[in-house]
Amino acid sequence: MDDFEKELKLGFLDEAEQSITDVEQSFLSLETDPHNNEHINQIFRLAHNLKGSSKAVGFEQFGQFTHQFESFVLRVKNNELKADKNVISLLLKTTDFIKHMIQGLRSNLDATFSFEDLLTEMKNFSQSSLETSIVVGDEVASADQAEEAQTSIISFPEVIVKKATVVQAAPKEAASSEVTTGKNVNHDESIRVAVSKVEKLLNSVGEMVILQSVLEQNSSRNSVEEIRKTVSQLSKVTKEIQDISMGLRMIPVKSTFQKMQRIVRDTATLLNKDVNLTLFGEDTELDKSVLENINDPLVHLIRNSVDHGIENAEKRLASGKSAQGHVALKAFHRSGRLVIEVIDDGGGLDANRLKNIALEKGIIKATDVLSDSECYKLIFAPGFSTKQEVTEVSGRGVGMDVVKTNIEKMGGEIHLESALGKGTTIRITLPLTMAIVDGLVTTYNNQKYIVPLSHIHETLKPNPTQIYKEKNLGTVLMLRNENLPLYYLGDFFNEKRNQDECDMIALVFRSGNKPFAILVDDILAQQQVVVKRLSADMQGMKGVSGTTILGDGKPSLILEPNDLLLRPISKIENNLKNINRVNKEEVA
Repeated sequence: MDDFEKELKLGFLDEAEQSITDVEQSFLSLETDPHNNEHINQIFRLAHNLKGSSKAVGFEQFGQFTHQFESFVLRVKNNELKADKNVISLLLKTTDFIKHMIQGLRSNLDATFSFEDLLTEMKNFSQSSLETSIVVGDEVASADQAEEAQTSIISFPEVIVKKATVVQAAPKEAASSEVTTGKNVNHDESIRVAVSKVEKLLNSVGEMVILQSVLEQNSSRNSVEEIRKTVSQLSKVTKEIQDISMGLRMIPVKSTFQKMQRIVRDTATLLNKDVNLTLFGEDTELDKSVLENINDPLVHLIRNSVDHGIENAEKRLASGKSAQGHVALKAFHRSGRLVIEVIDDGGGLDANRLKNIALEKGIIKATDVLSDSECYKLIFAPGFSTKQEVTEVSGRGVGMDVVKTNIEKMGGEIHLESALGKGTTIRITLPLTMAIVDGLVTTYNNQKYIVPLSHIHETLKPNPTQIYKEKNLGTVLMLRNENLPLYYLGDFFNEKRNQDECDMIALVFRSGNKPFAILVDDILAQQQVVVKRLSADMQGMKGVSGTTILGDGKPSLILEPNDLLLRPISKIENNLKNINRVNKEEVA
């Protein structure tokens, strides 16, 4: 096989992957609106294109299967079959197999597949002989099966359903802008660019930003006005190029959000629930790398809402709700960050029940005093689960812990709000990109450290009456009648203190489970910095997310404040626990 033929085949697989995603979304839309001819026409066109293109590039077996797939779709198009739940389930089963073939051909362009049973099922499909003939086994999944089910309930080839549930197609609207309607919509033309080329461009832009910072700092010492003006103009152009380059990696959350419709359908079907998923803000954009990392946490959250949040139909009706449960998935920008919300109208969280389960599992102690919001956060504890037995959907106590860990690794935050009997909202806040961050340049003992601006709640210069030391509490900052654990930044890096704490500046953080403050010598500037990966010998260094080069040409560490608390573990944990106890006693 020559390079040209290989390139054609790989290009087809890229296009086929997108086409089959579009087909799947059309199936889900057709299920809720079976009389809409546009859905079935779109499906038929995509199926026809897949068949023709696959044969054109030499994937004969792929073409044979998609030909039969097209024939089955034609039966629906010609009203020989009604687009009911069983038909949609079989159509989704075929798309799962096509995805299976695409992945197989990516690994081996000469791969072959066996699909006779599936072809027979399509050819012999008859609605007159079907009631709910496709059945799922009632046995509880094994641990290995449950592990596989963490990413998808339904996998090829064992795609079996018990009772199809209606999942409404979500309205295509963005949270921050009005929806454009009508047929005369202008779309930007696009070209396919290798990710490696975009990465090289971003690396070069990052170096340019660093050099521009160096030049700007040097020009400030120069009295020549023309040089200063030129540097100022260069700064504007550099910023514009930087924004354009970053925009190349910015993609809509639409593809990831639409995958959640299938997750909801499959999970609801397995649990014999009727659940409707609504999407908002599908056109909201964020960095490609962030979007890839958010997929698994979203799957966990969506499945958790359907499984734990939405009650069964009988319980919902008894509490005055509709039999159908509702889950909303929203995305929007706020204060330069991405916000994703998963909202359900289920039973909400019972704080007392969560606390009792945590006591049984040894996650907390009987003497611990927790507010309702603190009880809600227990669901993120490792090993915590409200299920008594492991099923294909949940029960192993790892899902929500993984969610929280992965989101915090991306520099994000997760918050939870709930009302018993009314529902739960889980809110994720993420940086739009992990390549460039807004940060404060701080100093401690003549060393410079970058603290991401998104983590800082406030800064202040404390007076002597605000700082005190207790034998069991350590150093404490009294801020508006609240005791905050207070640390010296240098203590995390074995740096000596060279000035009194009342001459220092306190950075207050409230993004983690407990608020705290860190003292630095000074704040030099607020600026955007290019994030560089840690060297091999620094990988895994707690509290440090990367490095950058500042305007003076010297490297500086980029800090992750919440992770800093993990460095001197025993001392810091005791400080946090003791101060938390004192705060509760004062409130009482």
